[in-house]
Formats: sequence, C-alpha cells, structure tokens
Amino acid sequence: MASGPLPPNDELANAVPITAAVTSQNTAGATVAAGEDVSAEVPLDVGSTVWFSYAAQTDGPVTLTTLGSSYDTTLQVFRVTDPSQPVSYGNLTELDVSDDIGQGPLPPGGTSQVNFTATAGQTYYVQAGGSLAGGAATTGDLVLNASPPVCFGRGTRIRTARGDLAIEQLAVGDLALTAAGALRPVRWIGRRTVDCAGYPAADTVLPVRIRAGAMAPGLPDADLVVSPDHCLFFDDVLIPAKHLVNDATIVREDVGSVDYWHVELDDHDVLIANGMPAESYRDCGLHRFFVGGETWGDHRDPGGNEAPLHAPHVVGGPRLHAVKAWLIGRAKHRGAPRTDDPGLQVMADGCVLTPTAIRDRRFDFDVPDGVQALRLVSRSSVPAHWIADNEDPRRLGVCIADIQLDGASLRLDDAGLTAGWHPVEPCGTKRWTDGNAVLPVGRRLTVQADWFLGYPLPDRNRGQATAPSVREAPRSLRLVARA
Repeated sequence: MASGPLPPNDELANAVPITAAVTSQNTAGATVAAGEDVSAEVPLDVGSTVWFSYAAQTDGPVTLTTLGSSYDTTLQVFRVTDPSQPVSYGNLTELDVSDDIGQGPLPPGGTSQVNFTATAGQTYYVQAGGSLAGGAATTGDLVLNASPPVCFGRGTRIRTARGDLAIEQLAVGDLALTAAGALRPVRWIGRRTVDCAGYPAADTVLPVRIRAGAMAPGLPDADLVVSPDHCLFFDDVLIPAKHLVNDATIVREDVGSVDYWHVELDDHDVLIANGMPAESYRDCGLHRFFVGGETWGDHRDPGGNEAPLHAPHVVGGPRLHAVKAWLIGRAKHRGAPRTDDPGLQVMADGCVLTPTAIRDRRFDFDVPDGVQALRLVSRSSVPAHWIADNEDPRRLGVCIADIQLDGASLRLDDAGLTAGWHPVEPCGTKRWTDGNAVLPVGRRLTVQADWFLGYPLPDRNRGQATAPSVREAPRSLRLVARA
C-alpha cells in the first residue's frame, strides 16, 4: 500500500455497510491492493478503490449508481463464491461491472451503474474505484436504487393556501396544506426527466397511475401518477404505490420517459395530491437525483441519517393486505374486466400455430419445416395484484406440467427452457412461464398447461390496456380448454 492517509474502507475487510440510500466516501490516497484490478487498464494513472457491503433485505433486482465523480470510474459488484469460507478477494464472484475508464470524469448527475438480482439474507460486496492522471481520485456518491427517490408525475395538483396548484406551478415559500390540516411552507421543489426505456432497472422508475375514484368516490379526484416507491397515506401508515397495483384501477405504465417532481417541507409530512393523501419528499440525501439538486447540499443530521418518517412504512403483512382487499373489492365493484382464458398460443418465427388437438388442457401442435424459433405465449397476471393476502410479485403466464417434443418428454429444468421461464416449483412437477417463454424447436410439440389466476383485460372504456405488459390474443384464436 502507498503511504499517506487512506480511506477506512480501502480494504475489503473494512467494507462500509450501505444502510441508507446514499453513502459517500473520499478515496484520496488509496491505491490498488492485491487482488484489486481497478486501474489495471491505465497503469500510469493513480488508482484508488473503496469497498462497500450490501446486506439484501428482500429478493429482487438492485441497482447501484455513482452520481458523478472527479475521475474515470469503475463500479463492480460481487457475491461471495463460497459462503462457508471467509470473505476474501479470492472468494468473490463478479456479478456485474460498469467500466467508464477512458471516458473522463463523470459530470454531476452522470452515472456509472451495476445491476444484480439479490437474495434476501445474502451480503454483496461493491467496489468503487478508478483513475485520475496526475493525482489521487475522489469518489462521487454511491446510490442504492433499492430506495429510489419518490416523486409525483407532471400535472399533479398539490393543495395549498392558494388552492390546488399544478406541481410545476408551485414556488418555494408557498404554503402547502397537509393531511392534518396544517399550512406548512414549501422548502424545496425538485424535478427530473427519467429515461425509462434506457434505465437499467426500469421497474424502479416506471410510474404507477392511480385512477380517479380508485380508493373511494372522488379519491383521488383525478388520475394520480407517482413513482413506484412513492407512499400513499392510509389512516396512520404509509404504503408504496407499487404494493397497491391491481392491473385495473391502479396500474404500472410502460412509458419511454417520465417527468418526476417532488416537494419538500421542513419535515416529512403528508400532502394532498389530486385529493389523495400522499407523502412529501423525505430528505435521504438524494437531492442530486433532481435537476439543480447537486448544489443543494446535505441537510441531514451530522450522522447522515435519513429524516424521520411521518408514519410507519408498511410493505407487507395484515395492514397491507387489508388495504389491498379494499382496493381490489372496489375494482371489482367498478367492473374491472378479467378473463379465465389464457389466450395460449405457440409462435413459430413470429407466426401463430393453431393446435391440431386440445384435450384436458393438453395442446398438440405440428411445427412446419424450417422453423428457427418457438415461443409459448399467453396472457399473464401477478398473484399479488389480485389476491389481497398474496405477496408473490412474479408475473405468471401458464403453469406447465409436461412438454413433449417429437414424442419425447422434456425435463422441466431442460437447458432449452431459457428466457420466459420461472424456476421449477418446489414440488418439482410444475413450472410457470411469464407469458412469453422460449421453447426448443422440434416438428411435433405437446404442452400440458394449467391456469387458475384469471387475467386482466384491456379497459375498452378507456381505450387502453389496464396492464400494458399483458398480451392479448387475437379474438379468432382464443382458446379455453375445460378439464
């Protein structure tokens, strides 16, 4: 190691836990240690590196991002290869890397990102490092997008002493009316346009649309668009919008980009947005997510802790289930269109194959000569979206118990069953598709399918799909096979 002041987490053994949305670390004076290859591509530059650890609380995708730096950046994330052995450089397996070396320093708001799928209870190690010719490097901030900023969509009307104002018309100093009836001054307003189509983890930023009247008559009083982690207020708890999606009155929107805005008061509180109680911005050090926010500074307490929550944050359990039951019941009352028909199809090089026989939900297909690609396509549904006490977030198409190709049965874990397949169920005899699954190619195909969830349909009164990711089969080819 080089002499001089070194960051405390210059070594893997001293990795700093990521416990808040933003963790900052200055790497001045750090050098490349044994097993670290951060600056290997630019050996004449001074390399520096710091380590962070992330203990996953839930299963699912995670994005780690640097928000600007004064140097060429490399960001890497690793899992422990053999958890039974001590953590060391030789016991790490790289999951993803973002190498910006050679592109120059990242500007404020510029990002270097890595993405991985976390398993609850596992600890992952993140290496941030890079090179700067002629001197040591300094990191930007490391942002954990598992806790992304929460925002309102453009046009949201915020209740103030001047009436209900579009969020883009608000000004710092305006008096916002809280759900408790207090008038509190607006401290800060943030704005950012997010490129959803190019975002590495799009599900963390694709907006949620809450239809007018989804909660109760006149609540909200107009469609309310928020980011997926934006919390709504129910009695005495805050619930992120993404946990309330039902593919009918509360839907995810598949958009190319979205303008997000937020409003901060002196403390975390509850605003009235389109008539609906919804949280204000909570200071967790993410002002730089917004245009101009890089100059705002960090106003958290000296320990860098996030601002206290206005109310408990609920993401599971009986309180969430009770709210979901109410919302699903109201969606049913309003006639949310659904069907038991999966619209099952086999696509051969993009063309629909008609079954030669259907019996007891067993579908036979003859595949023409020369076909290069087969896919099993159906509608899809998320159990957690329509079953109040279910928290399964998977998008499920049909459940396959048997696949026969040219007269031979395929194992459900066959290597040819790749994209579009969920893991084999614990029973070992069933495997769900996600609604668009790759199949091995053969001349004769038989699939034994099952389904029970029901599927959302387009809301024809609105002229758009209630769940944009749901695929609808052509009317002439809808199939329902009864046992």
